[in-house]
Amino acid sequence: MLDSRIVDANPLIWHLLDAGTRRSLALGTLRHGTHALGELADRIDGEEARGVLKASGLL
Repeated sequence: MLDSRIVDANPLIWHLLDAGTRRSLALGTLRHGTHALGELADRIDGEEARGVLKASGLL
């Protein structure tokens, strides 16, 4: 199991994990864990969006 704090602290790891997940989904080789990865992606993407909005003064 991957600790989500590791992914939060390392954007490059998140990028590689996300790219690999998308590739595996496209190839049909990812059979388990899609729900958990989707929840993690939603959380991380939401945090990034809030950070961008806050930095731009829109939030």
